[in-house]
Amino acid sequence: MQGPFSYDTENHLVSMNGGAVTIVYDGDGNRVAKTANGVTTQYLVDDLNPTGYPQVVEEIVGGAVARQYTYGLQRISEGQSISGSWTTSFYGYDGFGTVRQLTNSAGTITDTYDFDSFGNKINSTGTTPNNYLYRGEQWDSDLGLYYLRARYYNPLTGRFMSRDPEDGLFSIPATLHKYLYVGGDPVNAWDPTGRAEIAEYSRRLRRIGFELHHIIPLRFARFIGPLYCAIAISLPIAEHQVFTNLWRFGPLPQGVVPTTLAQIFDAAEEVYTGFPDLLQAVRACRMTVIP
Repeated sequence: MQGPFSYDTENHLVSMNGGAVTIVYDGDGNRVAKTANGVTTQYLVDDLNPTGYPQVVEEIVGGAVARQYTYGLQRISEGQSISGSWTTSFYGYDGFGTVRQLTNSAGTITDTYDFDSFGNKINSTGTTPNNYLYRGEQWDSDLGLYYLRARYYNPLTGRFMSRDPEDGLFSIPATLHKYLYVGGDPVNAWDPTGRAEIAEYSRRLRRIGFELHHIIPLRFARFIGPLYCAIAISLPIAEHQVFTNLWRFGPLPQGVVPTTLAQIFDAAEEVYTGFPDLLQAVRACRMTVIP
């Protein structure tokens, strides 16, 4: 990590070393340009892609596309010019969304990566240019930091570089630390938006208009991990409530109301198709509570 860093009034990191590196954001807070060593890279950002987060789809340098990215529920591939030839590489992930390898169009592994739990690279092979690494997020080599949208993250310290824009929850003390990455527990959580992880999951739930308690009664919440339990327990619900309003929020035809736990989980899996971590939690809970 280098420095010193400067910030704007909205707490965005805007420069390093008195302007040696400068960063520009759009009105929504998405980084759209960076200048380093006299070279400006513009980022074309798509905030309506299947991952649920703003993602870079093109990097433009000198008016020409330098890199392109394709997406499904995760980043699928990057295309770039290498030695005068346009080359496509495909991302291979571990269970937590960290990039562990790149393959070429023939399926041959060209690059591999190993990280510690906080995202410090401890081993790598291959020479393919690639900035998307730990948790699938962008490593900024000019800053020596990971770009996590609202804030930049330093894996050497396990801390963000600026204050958390969320207030946190008194019932979960780790969320009150304004700089700590995922409450100091990167093995069990991650934070793609640079906000407190509890706030992150709540935002994603609100985004699709469907909160966790609409699919899983409180008596089942213990099966889906402490983070999800914290959200469920904080909501004003009765333990054995039957959530017959599910159809209003999910993809079911209007008027079709799930009446069994299996039907509730079926609908929940459809709703959470675009949210891999929540989908995984729903499926894990289903396997536990339904024989």
